Amino acid sequence: MLVHMLPTRPDGAAIAARRHALGLSREDLSYASGGVSIATIRRVERGIGQPTRTVLTALARVLGPDLFPLVAMAQRAVQNEHDLPEEQAVRKAGN
Repeated sequence: MLVHMLPTRPDGAAIAARRHALGLSREDLSYASGGVSIATIRRVERGIGQPTRTVLTALARVLGPDLFPLVAMAQRAVQNEHDLPEEQAVRKAGN
């Protein structure tokens, strides 16, 4: 499985504040995000380590993409790539 790392760390305090505002425990967020571990959520909220795009995307689905601008940009880039006509996508992939 290919894992993509993001160039900057997300604002852990803002992530924790949003989780609290939604009335979610870390366990609730873990379940709602599709299984991001409680330990990973704790590390993200404390600003420890560098979470993967996969983790941040899962959290953004629950907490809202406005907390994760880099994830939103990556998702738009992937979507734009899928929107290309097939021959352009093939040419772009060949570069």
